[in-house]
Amino acid sequence: MKPCCFRGSFWVVWVVLFGLARPAPGQPTAPGRLLITGQVVDKKDSAIPGATVSLAGTAGGASTDAQGGFKLLVADSLVQKLPPGPVSLNLFFVGYQPLRLVVMENRPMLVKGQTLEVPMGKLTLAEDSTDLTQVVTIGYSTHISSVVPNLAWPPPQPSTRCPLPAPFLVGAKRLRDVDARLSASLQRAGYSYRAYYSIPEGFALVTQLEQTDDQATPRPEPERWSEAMPHARNLLEWLKNALFANKGHYRVIVFTVTPTPFVTADERMPKKVATDWLKKGLSELPATIGRRRFTADCVVTVLVYEFLQEEDGKPAHLVDPSLFSGLTHLAKAGIVP
Repeated sequence: MKPCCFRGSFWVVWVVLFGLARPAPGQPTAPGRLLITGQVVDKKDSAIPGATVSLAGTAGGASTDAQGGFKLLVADSLVQKLPPGPVSLNLFFVGYQPLRLVVMENRPMLVKGQTLEVPMGKLTLAEDSTDLTQVVTIGYSTHISSVVPNLAWPPPQPSTRCPLPAPFLVGAKRLRDVDARLSASLQRAGYSYRAYYSIPEGFALVTQLEQTDDQATPRPEPERWSEAMPHARNLLEWLKNALFANKGHYRVIVFTVTPTPFVTADERMPKKVATDWLKKGLSELPATIGRRRFTADCVVTVLVYEFLQEEDGKPAHLVDPSLFSGLTHLAKAGIVP
């Protein structure tokens, strides 16, 4: 065997193995990430499952597992959007006082391709004892929590969304003030029923399902509140139904009141879930939530869920996106001028 041939083969193998192992010039490197871990407990050192954990100033978040543990993974793109200074973590669970604590004294500079892990250990939430008549033991948890049911968080993708017009909020000091104004507007617009849910650091108000025409205008009563397919009210509508497929248009409006930013989930909500919202929510806002302060950080977001039923007997599906803006839906419904 010729030594020169062996050496040549060796160098070929070395180049193939180690040369290919190096990233090609210009190959993108994964961005850095921030991972915050910990466990949420009460003062008795018992785990609190289902608590919401979020990084202040960013959308999204995480929920604690059955042992109260959480892993909050934040992309570098979100971290770099934070203002310079301390980085804070928000903790929330119904029936407990919200907690904000500092994770880092300064916004971190993450290294590409690496994950910076920050273990927080045990984090204790204190019970909100301002109104003990509003608390019970529910579900899988043995902890005291509010009777207010939780809305799926983040909420499902709506047909359209918008912020509530500013005039509604002028002078509001407590969450109950916001509720009073929303309730008065809904009452004037003909909505007789509504349901309340708990969301991180606030509440959600859900309207009853209503039927509209194809221009988002409510149908005359009693058809407005009926789930049955619409029938022709005059000769013009009869001719229209004869020439075109008769379709049912339905709408549910959700108002979220919270200082916690959120990105809606990707799931498409069926009509039945929207109708169940009214059945499973509370009929009024509990005092424990209503007395919370309405701060400058609080945002009232309008989520409009529009459904279309193509034919009688077939299930309705979510319209995404809506042909109309959120403000147009509010105006057509008579909630805003």
